[in-house]
Amino acid sequence: LAVLEVLKARARAGATVVAIMHDLTLAARFADDIVLLHQGTIEAFGPPTTVFTEARLAGVFGIRAQVLEQAGGLLVVAESPLRDA
Repeated sequence: LAVLEVLKARARAGATVVAIMHDLTLAARFADDIVLLHQGTIEAFGPPTTVFTEARLAGVFGIRAQVLEQAGGLLVVAESPLRDA
């Protein structure tokens, strides 16, 4: 978290920061924009609120998840794998 706070501060100061993350909640919390890849292609690009949708998480990761908006940003809660995934 300390490193992500430093990177966020650098971005606010005008630096370009690129990070590869697999923790969706941390990505949503710290990123201004998300590039979501699926099988080597860009599935979605934009702010976390538009990229991380329940339907998109089901299609890309094969999971049932809740995407909840909280004061600190989005919280992505994986609930279960999809039965047909």
